[in-house]
Amino acid sequence: MTFFLITFSIGVYSQDFKKVDSIVESFKFDKSLALDKLTEKVTKPFTKDIDKTRAIFYWIADNIEYDYKNFKDKTVSSEQVKPEIVYHKRLAVCEGYSNLFKYMLDYCDIESEVISGYARNDLESIFVNESNHAWNSVKLNNKWYLFDVTWARDTLNKKVDDFYFQTDPETFILNHYPLDYEWSLLKTKYSLEDYMKFPIYTNLYYDLKFTDNPSKTGYFKAINNTVMVKIKPRFECLLLTTLYDVENGEWIKTQMGQFTQGNDFFKLYIPSKGKFILQLGALTQNDSTGMIYDSIIYYVIDNE
Repeated sequence: MTFFLITFSIGVYSQDFKKVDSIVESFKFDKSLALDKLTEKVTKPFTKDIDKTRAIFYWIADNIEYDYKNFKDKTVSSEQVKPEIVYHKRLAVCEGYSNLFKYMLDYCDIESEVISGYARNDLESIFVNESNHAWNSVKLNNKWYLFDVTWARDTLNKKVDDFYFQTDPETFILNHYPLDYEWSLLKTKYSLEDYMKFPIYTNLYYDLKFTDNPSKTGYFKAINNTVMVKIKPRFECLLLTTLYDVENGEWIKTQMGQFTQGNDFFKLYIPSKGKFILQLGALTQNDSTGMIYDSIIYYVIDNE
């Protein structure tokens, strides 16, 4: 693992729905309550569609567990993703989350769609070759917005992640590529090939708000066994680099590189020929303590 020291100031941004969230959290429901009745109670305190949408989004992300077992075993049936089944079992994969979100929004006369496509947010999904995810678009005040209620469920930290609520399309496209490109909500046209060459930004990247402007350059061809990666973290940290040899299926050590151009680039030596995945992590300093984050961004490197 290679270390690079890089420093920048940290900032904060957020959208505040604390009042809506706290009201939804205060509700206690019997599981025997019909889905329509629950939808009425969750949204009744609110008059604006945006607040109703947030209330539904928050309730689903806070109460529906991800069905890791059936996802891993590839045993998810069409019955299991129906809104009523998801609601009563409190268990779903992405299609079930998205179907339930749409159902509850429909009940409130809020227009929405379930979107299918490609999603990449970890090492295993770098070379995804088929549609593997579902999310939603919701129409509010005559404008469409993007939501991913599945990824908003932060099981590890027991919280709802705001990032995937009304996510900016230019950011959403970094991890989501719809089968129908119109649902990217972008004027700029990115091909599926373009998308597959974007970096993989993990949930940790967004949790840390690691950079101000995420790059769309995630594929590199080494020149003289070296690549140059542009990165500009928003806070002081040591960058940690590790290479995964795709052909041999193993992690290998990286050798120390060097910084250029004002500490917003680093050069990395690639020790052998082949295709590699570069895992970028960070060591942050907070007073006398430090935190190690192993996987923040992934890049693909060809060293022919």
